[in-house]
Amino acid sequence: MLKIKAALEKLDDAMIDFSTLSVATYTGDLSVVLKADDGASIKLNELDFNDVLQKAISGASASTEGKIELVALNTHKLDGDGMVFRQKDISPELETAHNAALSAARETREGLLALVKDVF
Repeated sequence: MLKIKAALEKLDDAMIDFSTLSVATYTGDLSVVLKADDGASIKLNELDFNDVLQKAISGASASTEGKIELVALNTHKLDGDGMVFRQKDISPELETAHNAALSAARETREGLLALVKDVF
């Protein structure tokens, strides 16, 4: 019974994640010194960039230096609500990169939703 409950909780989390599509583009300089708390070596392919970025934005870590700024943000919900932000002086190159990331995210979400639809 616990396995079923855990599976349903994971499905609920996944549906919440599917309900909103967000793409953010940052620019700036960022320097991060990485060290494991337990002295173990850090595997770069296992880093969670969201954690690193959050520490950089909040200034929570003394080993993070630099300045980054949000230049573009798109958030779209399944019910059609959305929010779009562009910095007033966004460069054409950053706009193009952001739009490409947004298109890739939409295609990925559509593919995952189609997969879920086929399963059920």
